[in-house]
Amino acid sequence: MIQYRVFMLDRRHRALLPLALTLALSACAGRGGIPREPFPDVPVPASFIPYSDQWVRIRSEQADVARLIYMTQLDVEGAAAALRDLLLKNGWALLLTNRTRTSDGYKVTILDFGKEADTVRATAREGASATHVELSVARVGRR
Repeated sequence: MIQYRVFMLDRRHRALLPLALTLALSACAGRGGIPREPFPDVPVPASFIPYSDQWVRIRSEQADVARLIYMTQLDVEGAAAALRDLLLKNGWALLLTNRTRTSDGYKVTILDFGKEADTVRATAREGASATHVELSVARVGRR
């Protein structure tokens, strides 16, 4: 008869095993974080800190799209202005600026940029302790 030793752990160790595994796996997952500037002509201000657990990038022969998430201590207007200046210097055209508030009163600024068939939408949203900046980038064709 074969005995499985893993089930022979006492109750305290059985409770700690899932916690230890979760911590180990989450530590590994954070290492493949968001690239600082995955597109050479879409720079971000030095004060933007990548927020790794929510970013995504999908590449195919037809398109390259990304959702990039950053946090900054700049206020919403300061973050939007810093990003706007950098993108304009890199050949992007500002197509739309929209300022609004969330239902709970936080400021939001949305900026849409275009360059040929490519687009960037920047959304800067005020938070309790930092400004949340989301960049949605859509490129036609692979570059």
